Amino acid sequence: MILLYHNDVTIKFVFGFCLTVKGEFSMKKIIIAADSFKGTFTSLEAEKIIKEEFLKNFSSEIDVELIPVADGGEGTVDAFLSSLSGEKIKCRVVDHFGNPITAEYGILNDNTAVIEAASACGLYLSAERKSLYASTHGVGMVISDAIKRGCKKIILGIGGTATTDGGCGLIQCLGGRFYSEKGEIKRICSGNLSEIKRFDLSGIVPQIKNCKITVLCDVKNPLCGEKGAAYVFAPQKGANESEVQLLDNGLRNLGKLFDSYTGKNISNSEGAGAAGGLGAGLCAVFGAELKRGIDVILEKTDFAHRAQNADLVITGEGRLDSQTSQGKVPFGVASLSGKTPVIAVCGEVLAADEEIKAMGIEKAFSSNPEHLPFEEIKDNAEENLRKAASEAAKYTHDKGII
Repeated sequence: MILLYHNDVTIKFVFGFCLTVKGEFSMKKIIIAADSFKGTFTSLEAEKIIKEEFLKNFSSEIDVELIPVADGGEGTVDAFLSSLSGEKIKCRVVDHFGNPITAEYGILNDNTAVIEAASACGLYLSAERKSLYASTHGVGMVISDAIKRGCKKIILGIGGTATTDGGCGLIQCLGGRFYSEKGEIKRICSGNLSEIKRFDLSGIVPQIKNCKITVLCDVKNPLCGEKGAAYVFAPQKGANESEVQLLDNGLRNLGKLFDSYTGKNISNSEGAGAAGGLGAGLCAVFGAELKRGIDVILEKTDFAHRAQNADLVITGEGRLDSQTSQGKVPFGVASLSGKTPVIAVCGEVLAADEEIKAMGIEKAFSSNPEHLPFEEIKDNAEENLRKAASEAAKYTHDKGII
């Protein structure tokens, strides 16, 4: 006779036959919902690595479910397509300087288009930083392509753009017209917003009026001023001090026109300054709704309900810091996990322990605990992430979570 004891379960074997089982055996449930790790892993790639390390430590005792997520920045389209069924679409557009490129976006099975503005005007598209000449025209071209394919709902992630044109390039692409004292402005861009005296929206493509546009936005900046789009974001897009002032003046002029057109204080609304004022333009002209990106994908994947039935939720991102609580993936995941314990496996952890706990995360594990430069560690990114995930697995075992 052989008695095996495992997780409060007693199994009695005699001559190789199982005769009795005392106690209850229930497989532990883990949900992994992590953001992409910029420059190394997509959301799904990171989640698969973490899953593999947990399975090594717990074998068949756990059931692991992967929910790829994003907050509206890089990886948003892939996250939606991985979590929900759909297809990736390619279309020819122009980048923020007017150069022909191929952009990609997703169409979900419910005919919702998922678009990343950065696919047509992202900083990564060009090494040039001519911030005054940048335009969101190409984003309008992507939206136009989606409308022609019959999409009635558009989810637009606006992180990582190289523009500060208040969305005017997009509006112009979709039929809007802008006028200065000299006549119509043929190419609206970040640097000539101060010239605008009026705009005409009568030529806007009619199909978009029947579209619901949801903008994924994780910043609360107003359109202009010291906390606005130009002062806060334009320097990283290549603008010098005098250009920042010029851009802010242009956005201030545009904001007055938007406020007058809508009868609302668009300029000072939360998120108006997102993506160089693209948030303001989308709200003013198309009645778009700004939402935290992570909230939208968690809602569409029914995350809160799924988390209730889990024993552990694992989240993560490339860098967990004080900005994470402003609407980044780990904070959003932890906020909807209820009483289920949450841990994070990240690239770099810069937030203090008390900050991490305040986010609803029990503990965070770093694949770069020594805070080495990215160039020094990128070749060993997978190995380091596996080490962090393995450490996290051992922690949950020692704490009796799993």
